[in-house]
Amino acid sequence: MSGIEIGWMVVQIAAGVLAADLVSGIVHWLEDAYGKEDLPIIGPSVIEPNIRHHYSPLDFTRASYVKRNGPIFVIGAIIACLFALVGWINAFTLALLIAGSQANETHRWAHLPTHAVPRYVRVMQNNGLFLSRKHHGGHHRPPFAVRYCTLTNLMNPVLDQLHVLRGVECIIRVVFGVERRCDTGQRPSTIRQHAP
Repeated sequence: MSGIEIGWMVVQIAAGVLAADLVSGIVHWLEDAYGKEDLPIIGPSVIEPNIRHHYSPLDFTRASYVKRNGPIFVIGAIIACLFALVGWINAFTLALLIAGSQANETHRWAHLPTHAVPRYVRVMQNNGLFLSRKHHGGHHRPPFAVRYCTLTNLMNPVLDQLHVLRGVECIIRVVFGVERRCDTGQRPSTIRQHAP
C-alpha cells in the first residue's frame, strides 16, 4: 500500500466512525422522541429500556453485554450482508458497522462511575473520541433534547448547534401532526418497574 492509499483508508475509517456516531444519535433521538413501549417487538426490548434509562440511568449498565448489544448486532449483521451482496465492503462500511455495534457500550461507559471505566476508555473519553460522562450528562438534564449521539463527543455539537433534530421535529409536527414524546426524566405510568 502506498502512503496515499493508507491516508485514504484512514479518512474512510474516520468517516465511518463519525457516520456511526451520527446514526447512533438519530436512532437514539427516534427512540426518545417518538418511541412507544407498546410497539411490537422493539417496544419492550428497545424502547422501554431506553425510556427507563432516562429516569434510572444506571439500569442498563447492569444488563449483560448481549442484552445491551444484541439488537444492534442483529441489525448490523443484516446490513453487513446487504453491503456484501452489493459489493460495498470497504474501510468506511467496516468502520461504520464495527463502531456502530459498540454504540451501547460507549454509552454505558458514559454512565458508569469513573473508577468502573477501563483506563484506555477514560483516555478516549477525555479526548472526545469516546462519549464522555460529562458530555453525555447534558442529555439527562431538562429539556432532555440534546446530545443524542452515543459514540463520541464529536457529532453532538454539530447536530445541536444547527438544531437539526429540532428542525426535523418541526417538520414532522407540521406535515404529520405528530408531537414528540415529552420526557420529564420521571418514570412514565406506562413503564413497568423492574430490574433489567
